[in-house]
Amino acid sequence: MSQVTLEQINRNILDMRVELHELKAILREDFPLASDLKDQIKESLGRPDSDFIPHLEVKKRFS
Repeated sequence: MSQVTLEQINRNILDMRVELHELKAILREDFPLASDLKDQIKESLGRPDSDFIPHLEVKKRFS
């Protein structure tokens, strides 16, 4: 196993901080929703909870 120096760890942490900062900037951008997507959201909000599959059932199906 190769040795890792503190300088390498520090460089990796600094690189991760830069990437995290870039990701945060992307997530803060305001993206407009398409009108059909807005309609789908409104439709789903009007449906009763019983129409939806429980989270645990979805997990079972994809496990």
